[in-house]
Amino acid sequence: GGVRARRAAVRAAGRAPATEEPYVLGGTHAAAGAQPLVELPNGPMGLGCWSWGNTSFWNDGDWTPEMRAAASETYDAASAAGLRFWDTAEAYDWPQGVESSEVMLGEFAAKAGDKPVIVTKFAPLPYKLGAAKVVESLQSSNKKLGVAATDVYLLHWPFLGQSGHLDGLADAYDRGLCRSVGVSNYSAEMLREAHAQLARRGIPLTVAQSQYSLLWQNPERNGLLAACEELGVTLMAYSPLCQGLLTGKYGPSALPQGPRGRIFEPLAKHLQPLNECMREVGEAHGGASNTQVALNWLLASSASVVPIPGANRPGHATEAAGALGWRMEDAERDELRRVATKVREAAVDGNVLGQLLDKALVNV
Repeated sequence: GGVRARRAAVRAAGRAPATEEPYVLGGTHAAAGAQPLVELPNGPMGLGCWSWGNTSFWNDGDWTPEMRAAASETYDAASAAGLRFWDTAEAYDWPQGVESSEVMLGEFAAKAGDKPVIVTKFAPLPYKLGAAKVVESLQSSNKKLGVAATDVYLLHWPFLGQSGHLDGLADAYDRGLCRSVGVSNYSAEMLREAHAQLARRGIPLTVAQSQYSLLWQNPERNGLLAACEELGVTLMAYSPLCQGLLTGKYGPSALPQGPRGRIFEPLAKHLQPLNECMREVGEAHGGASNTQVALNWLLASSASVVPIPGANRPGHATEAAGALGWRMEDAERDELRRVATKVREAAVDGNVLGQLLDKALVNV
């Protein structure tokens, strides 16, 4: 019993924070010297702050002073662990939430006296057509963030008028309002088109964001990861923990609270084999937690991938940093992929909600 308890304690703590060699976003553009590239000083890992201030999907519909204080402490813990790469967006504001994620990120950075690497995103809403709207939105985001230039500026999702929005990205870059540009939630075909349009302006597209995790392997299946590797684009993997399902905390009798529990119930019911496989891999690598194994699986899958797990508690940041400094074996990576694929297939089989979820994910 004592040995099992000690092992459980090690798994819960996970590996200690580590850092790696600097990682350059869109690194294969470096030889061309086409632009000053954005460097992640401590390796290929970032953190997301979608949940900060959010009352529509996260935080059980509430946002309290205690939650805000925890977000501030999370920022400080991330810096202490060597993680200074943050993802936010103008859409992470009203009506999604009661407070702006961009404003908080800027405030926490100013209080700490440091300069994180920041990604923010343009929301291509129906009333925001044309290049000028992209530039105006970035100027607003920069003001909220308290910076003269954002490190990476993305189009948050594709929409009508994409060509004009891409021109807006190029204009923003040319005006020095951002250091790098990219897209989010684009298909492989749309990524190639966007890459070509920006190339005509002499501006590399360096980042493509997509949902990507052990349970949502769509970038491998729909050609997006291959396109990123071919074009020299960094794939930023959001929801790399499948919005918490891969942390080891959830299963048939323990579902996430709020909308996540209803949405992911078909997957959660079949998680146990994957949870066990992840624990075995973690024990073989210094007691890595399930969270660290899930993040390391992405790092082991492609050198083009940078995970950006969400973080709203200090422990989230520290644990994410422990996914750096090591890589699982190829055989472990492949076995995890096999088990995760079976979990997904079991969730879809005979389950209408699971089938709808799977169809939506395949088309992302």
